[in-house]
Amino acid sequence: MNKKILVLEDDKDISLLLTDLLSAEGYEVRISDSEEFLKWDDFNPNVILLDYWLNGVDGKILYEKIRRHSNFKSSSTILLSAVNNILEIASELGVDYIKKPFDIDELLKKIASI
Repeated sequence: MNKKILVLEDDKDISLLLTDLLSAEGYEVRISDSEEFLKWDDFNPNVILLDYWLNGVDGKILYEKIRRHSNFKSSSTILLSAVNNILEIASELGVDYIKKPFDIDELLKKIASI
């Protein structure tokens, strides 16, 4: 069974890149650029790639909503961000992170290790 990945990203180019890349690696990928994904009842991702600023919404707030949603409680989250203090934020939330611009090989290794 292939891993399911939810990409929460508001940059269309990054979303398309991640979708193409991850699909080519055999992952089932869904993308969203808003909080609409919280209404999905048919997708239980193994991994969530979360843009820290999704359309102006603070990643900490969105991460808390993800943790409370029954479909996403067991999902591993990787923050994607260019903010300088991403290591501090990821440590505070207890999640992994990838700094933008990201290295594709590093991202694939992190996803494969989950």
